[in-house]
Amino acid sequence: MKKSLLIKEVAQKSGITVEETKKIIDNMLDIIIDRLKYGEGVNFNGFGSFKINKTTPREVYIPGTNKKVLTKNTKRIRFVPSNVLKAVLNGGGPIPLS
Repeated sequence: MKKSLLIKEVAQKSGITVEETKKIIDNMLDIIIDRLKYGEGVNFNGFGSFKINKTTPREVYIPGTNKKVLTKNTKRIRFVPSNVLKAVLNGGGPIPLS
């Protein structure tokens, strides 16, 4: 699903304009990105959570040359689905809204 389709569907279901919905979704995504950027996790009960995993530097070999290179510290985003979402995806019924 593309963002534009999500905006249209949310606007239809909520009864607000597409422009207002776009603003709301853009602001929501900005807040999520800011929280993740500063190392906080983001949790949506009944849906899942976004977590930051930090990697440590390590030595790796470059294939074909046997040269060792030290990798950098990086942050990776991990999505962990909730048990409710897992159950829905595996045929357990609709997602409860509250």
